[in-house]
Amino acid sequence: MENYDKNIDFFKHLEADFEKSEHDLWAGIQEKTSSKKESKSFQLRWLKYAVAASVVILAALTLFLRLYTTEIVVPKGQQLSYHLPDGSAVQLNAQSMISFQPYWWRLNREVHLRGEAFFEVTKGEKFTVLSEEGTTSVLGTSFNIYARNNTYEVYCKTGKVKVASTKHDIKYQLTAGNLAIIDNKHLAGSKKNTNERDYISWTQNKFSFTDTPLQSVFEEMERQYNIQIDYNEEVAALKFGAYFVKPQQADQALELVCMQFQLNFEKTATQQYKIY
Repeated sequence: MENYDKNIDFFKHLEADFEKSEHDLWAGIQEKTSSKKESKSFQLRWLKYAVAASVVILAALTLFLRLYTTEIVVPKGQQLSYHLPDGSAVQLNAQSMISFQPYWWRLNREVHLRGEAFFEVTKGEKFTVLSEEGTTSVLGTSFNIYARNNTYEVYCKTGKVKVASTKHDIKYQLTAGNLAIIDNKHLAGSKKNTNERDYISWTQNKFSFTDTPLQSVFEEMERQYNIQIDYNEEVAALKFGAYFVKPQQADQALELVCMQFQLNFEKTATQQYKIY
């Protein structure tokens, strides 16, 4: 009996050690619940920030890939051959420039041109060349584009190309051997068959002129040799025709042109000439 009473006293004492009031129990429960809610709220906020940051980064990356531009510039007195991301070849004449978006190329084969260039396009999705004077669209072919001073000339060597003025409602579809000439200044355009020699001879390091005003001849020589040529209006209006290999020196080229009209020229300064 004595042992029984001792056990009762032991358990009473044990319960007393762990006994808590109702207020303490509720306080503990609320503390744990509040802590879990705060933790969950923090996780949700972090997730929202992470998603928002990912969207911003993705948008910025997409914009970068879309706008990043490669620009190829060829100064006077030089020519350059270049390959685009799909393997299409471009030969740039003197004082010409192209630009394109390399990271967007698979989605949009588009080149901006200023000056003159000969293209050999790899077959695939639509390939477009844009300039201030006009646009040319193809799937796969070879063609030459001259875009300077309100003049847009496109010669189709192989395949088919579509040509359109960017300033007026003038459009043409060309096949091999066709030439389209668009004069944006005078709202005029024409299409004809022609000799490719006159339009792509520059790619073979040759000059080819057919009944061409000397002003245009001298302008081309200024580009090819990075020189300045002074001449009067009477000389500018003379018509010149010839086909010859491009001489290494400007003096040699000027001599070939001037002798046909019994004209003379002199070098007045570094890279400057006068015709008389």
